[in-house]
Amino acid sequence: MTSPQLLVATVTPFTADNHIDYTLLDQHVRWLERCGVDGVVPTGTTGGFLYLTTHEKRAIHRAVIGVTRNARVIPCVWDPQRKETLFLARQAAVDGAWGVISPPPLYHRVCEAAIVEWYAAIVDAVKIPVLAYHHPRTGNPLSIALIRKLIDDVGCWGVKDSSKDPERVRILSDAYPERVYVGGDNFLGQAEALGPIAGHVSGFANVYPESAVRGIRGTIPRDALLAAMNAVRAAGGPPAMAARLGMKHRPPLHIFDADAVAALSKPSFTPLGGLL
Repeated sequence: MTSPQLLVATVTPFTADNHIDYTLLDQHVRWLERCGVDGVVPTGTTGGFLYLTTHEKRAIHRAVIGVTRNARVIPCVWDPQRKETLFLARQAAVDGAWGVISPPPLYHRVCEAAIVEWYAAIVDAVKIPVLAYHHPRTGNPLSIALIRKLIDDVGCWGVKDSSKDPERVRILSDAYPERVYVGGDNFLGQAEALGPIAGHVSGFANVYPESAVRGIRGTIPRDALLAAMNAVRAAGGPPAMAARLGMKHRPPLHIFDADAVAALSKPSFTPLGGLL
């Protein structure tokens, strides 16, 4: 069993006039890679994909792929229109992404056949790995049986599982060794309990990648890691992380507690100076 990877679900930086800040995006991704992360997942839940246009997503994917050296890039290619999802998947493959990830159709409940068709279309569109994405909040959670069908019959490479259920993750990782990425940060450093996972997809690592890397390796006290995670969560999640890094965020996302953001310990990164 190889060591679990650390992938960062990257935040999306904006300028004061609400455009993508590509300069800061470039700096951020380079910094994360220098800090030892194994890969990045742009334009996912943490990256605010619901508030990005297809053009913006494609441009972000191309920019991130262009600045990484060894990190695995797995863009989230979801769009409510399947043709746009397929466009993003194809372009990510052309640009050099290692793979792509997509949730199922969101919000409105759909039947299992529609979810199977959704992923089959993506798998047919590209020759790079396609990851399904289970998140209970999507409105269309992926059961273990459905994930088995998506991998065994449809051809998905694997799955990102954000269930926060270690028993479920263990069942999946035992069935598909090193093809399950665990979403969320609560299980960082607990690989033995989760089985042969591929790794973690972390939001917390946007701000504290060194701590997340140490969490993967088991070289940081668990209590210290959890305290830092909880502080980021209490400060407001992705908008708070962006703010602590000196980034702007896009409305309607906003900071809930400016004092909590200010109280977060300073990361070793600033927009103007990169690594301190």
